[in-house]
Amino acid sequence: MNITHLYYAAAVIFLWLLLCAWAWRQARRRRRALQQTARALDAAAASDTWLIAYASQTGSAEHLARQSAAALQQAGRQVQLAELGQLDLTRLQHYRQALFIVSTYGEGDPPDHADGGDRQH
Repeated sequence: MNITHLYYAAAVIFLWLLLCAWAWRQARRRRRALQQTARALDAAAASDTWLIAYASQTGSAEHLARQSAAALQQAGRQVQLAELGQLDLTRLQHYRQALFIVSTYGEGDPPDHADGGDRQH
């Protein structure tokens, strides 16, 4: 076996491990952000706080929701951003003003994170 092949194999394994570490870190960040949002949603919101809820498969609706939140914050408004799947009737009742941004995919299918948003209460 050629030493060059061993270096290539080691480089491929290293890159694969690097990719796994990156994916693990992203999942951990996302989990922490969702936990933080859940705590904020459970707390009583100020009466003038806007709720911006989004559901997106590819990230388009999330990007638009973040832009909308930034615009409202620049206008001096308080904003709480949340995934639609994190909301229930109890959490929704904390807010008088809400903006829902949802994008579909495929043949009008709802995004994965909209699982809690399409139920009737």
